[in-house]
Order: sequence, then C-alpha cells, then structure tokens
Amino acid sequence: MSAPTKDVPDAPLENRVNLEEARLQIGDALQLQPLGDANAPRHYVKLIGFAKPSSVLVSTPKVDGAYIFVRDGQDYVVRAFSGKNAYAFSTSVIRSVAVPYPYLHLSYPKDVRALVVRRGARAKVNLIASAKRLDAQGQESADAAAASIRNVSISGAMLASPHSLGRQGDSIRLSFKLALADIVSLVSLDATIRVVNPAGEDLGPGMTGYGLEFTGGAPQDRITLTAFVYQTLLEQEAS
Repeated sequence: MSAPTKDVPDAPLENRVNLEEARLQIGDALQLQPLGDANAPRHYVKLIGFAKPSSVLVSTPKVDGAYIFVRDGQDYVVRAFSGKNAYAFSTSVIRSVAVPYPYLHLSYPKDVRALVVRRGARAKVNLIASAKRLDAQGQESADAAAASIRNVSISGAMLASPHSLGRQGDSIRLSFKLALADIVSLVSLDATIRVVNPAGEDLGPGMTGYGLEFTGGAPQDRITLTAFVYQTLLEQEAS
C-alpha cells in the first residue's frame, strides 16, 4: 500500500514563447530589474513600441519623479503581467536616449518565459494584518488582534498570531495592506478558520497557525487580492 500523498499547491506552469505570442500592448506596464540581483529595486516602465528584430522601446525608469541614469550595455530582466499570465525575458540596453524625451532601446529577446498561475497556488509573503472575531450575525468584535500572513492564495491564507483568534469553524475579519504598482490598498476580507496549528508549518515560538478560507469581502478587495497573489507568485517564479 502506497503512502498517502501530501497536498501540494498547484505551481505556475512554464512555457517558452516568442515576444509576439505574449501579445503585449503599447502602453502596458513592464517591470525592469537589474539582472543577477534579486534584491535590486524593480522599476515600472511603459512599453512604447517594437523594432523587430532589433529592439524593444520602453520609457526610462523614474524614482521620486526623476529619471534614473541607465547606462548602455546594462543587463535587465523584464517582466510583464497580464491576468493570470506573466512573461519574463533577459535583455540589455542597446541605447539610452535622452532626446526628444528619455527612453530606452532594449535588445529584442530570442524567446520569452511564460508562466500561468493555477488556482490554489500560494504566494509566500510576510504581511502585517489585524484580525477581529465575527459573531453569528457577522458583527465584528471591538478588539483587533495582531497577526501576520505567511502565505496567501486567492481563496485563503495561512495566518500566524501570538493571540487566540478562535477555533475551527469560527469566523474572523482580516485587514491588511497590499502594494500593487506603487499603490497601497487596505483590504478587508471575511474568513473562516478551517484548521488550527496545521502540521508542517514552522511559525516560530509562541505563534499559533490558522488556516483560513476567504468567505466574503468587497468586490474591489477581492480583485486587489487576486492581482496581488498572481503578481507575487509570478514574480517569485520568474526571479
């Protein structure tokens, strides 16, 4: 008799495509990050155009409203996100142009790494959150408990807290901030505790783990969560 298998969240599917198959549109936001440095800042730029097979034209990155210096020959990873899909390719700066306006000529990629996120995949995170218990009528308690989200999917999360948040089957309201394209949004979602102290989770001393299933929330908050989860998963896979 074979040993039982452990449920593993679906991982993103990877494929190789050419740039045309990615169907990027003029004006799309792209991420630009120096190649080989996972901790380097990621700058958002706009896709200006293509000069196949020579170059991809993008706007010059800005920091605090000012254009940054980009040298010719600098290597980058470019990432683009579209719904449940992400695309990444390596490139180098052919020419950094200053007039009539700042933009970059990037080398045209031979192929593009394409990733598709499956439902249920969890993004590893460390987000500060607050949790309030909900009664049978959906009314929240006055006191909020501090917690941290350790991983998150579009349907649930793993929460760690030094406080007692409830028992299996209890409901809570979880509030936390998400950053997307330099815009920070406060998200509030209702959730049901499905498991307490799940096996295999190393949460640290004094912490209790809560496996949550999201059950409600404003449509805009659910959309923000979905976008954040997909982007985080695809960034982690494309790194």
